Amino acid sequence: MDLPGTPVEQSSTSSLLERELRWQMSSVTLPAADEADLFEYYLVAYADIPRSLRYEYSQQELLDAATTTVVNDIQDERLNETLTVDEIAYWGVPARLLTGEGLGQYVVMNLSTTGDRLYLLLAIDDDLENFEYFFNSFSFVP
Repeated sequence: MDLPGTPVEQSSTSSLLERELRWQMSSVTLPAADEADLFEYYLVAYADIPRSLRYEYSQQELLDAATTTVVNDIQDERLNETLTVDEIAYWGVPARLLTGEGLGQYVVMNLSTTGDRLYLLLAIDDDLENFEYFFNSFSFVP
């Protein structure tokens, strides 16, 4: 993954189907250059899916539940109103593409799973080329 700056490493917990997930995250925030060029934000995160969930639910069910969790965590009313969720395949694995407008910019999120791990890629920007570069620079590591 090619982040446009030095990433800040963080961890966080959330809930998926009443089980705890521990997220490992790398993020970069680029401050606004001026009033016309707003801030940019990029996030790469992953969480290991508990074994009990992997045996109890399909990948599609896990993705749907994770998508619901992500959507419910959004605090921006405008983004909630414009958010769309599409089922896609990302690098050949099941994924959800979430897109919308909020915070004065476009937001694109990709939530995918490789069997035992959830990945979340998130970008906030107003430049389509930056989105394409960011998402195309990601590949799964076995």
